[in-house]
Amino acid sequence: REHKEMQRVFVALLAGAVQPAVLKTAIAVIDFIYYAQLQSHTSQTLAALENALQMFHNEKDIFIRMGVKEHFNIPKLHQMLHYLAVIKSRGSANGYNSESPECLHIDYAKDAYRASNKRDYVRQMTIWLGRQETVAHFRTYLDWIFAQDLAGQEIPISRIILSTCERNLPLAGRVNSVCRIHATPFVAGSNGWKETPAHFDMVLVKTEGEQNNAVTKGTVLEGLCVAQVRAFFTLPEHL
Repeated sequence: REHKEMQRVFVALLAGAVQPAVLKTAIAVIDFIYYAQLQSHTSQTLAALENALQMFHNEKDIFIRMGVKEHFNIPKLHQMLHYLAVIKSRGSANGYNSESPECLHIDYAKDAYRASNKRDYVRQMTIWLGRQETVAHFRTYLDWIFAQDLAGQEIPISRIILSTCERNLPLAGRVNSVCRIHATPFVAGSNGWKETPAHFDMVLVKTEGEQNNAVTKGTVLEGLCVAQVRAFFTLPEHL
């Protein structure tokens, strides 16, 4: 977005301040960028795109003569040669940029990093994203159940494995199953041994706040929420 705002004033700023060849090169690049961003193309717009590229190559040597650049062997400049053929074979290039999925950077990178302990974070981020995806899939399944007319039919929820939780947790809906939960603290490295990051299992816990959860209400997950074990302790007998 910042680059687009700057492109609007480049030509006006350069006019009268640089040599004509420099100005023509800048105009050619700006025209090429704007033509390449069009949502639809005609023979005229493609011809204008090709002409802008040709003008750039005809005038760019001014930067070498002025000593600004030694060469133009730059991958991005080389890619400009393929725009015309790609647009003709694949259609408009308007959607081939990082602007559309840019908002996902928060969900898939920032939030995932914050959920880690900042050590060996790539592996932790991958696991966290996998859990988020599994939760989303399960929520979609529940939405499908509620949207169907399933009166008198048995819903096979007990067959769904909650892979959002750590290993050895039981299947959803199964009773009298044994859960093995692990929590290990951080161990600093010493005498040549590598440090061991902390590890805390994910579990399903009963909470009063989840009793009115519309997504899980009426299912085996009613009243349960996903939590992370942080410590093990034993309560006194009088409690």
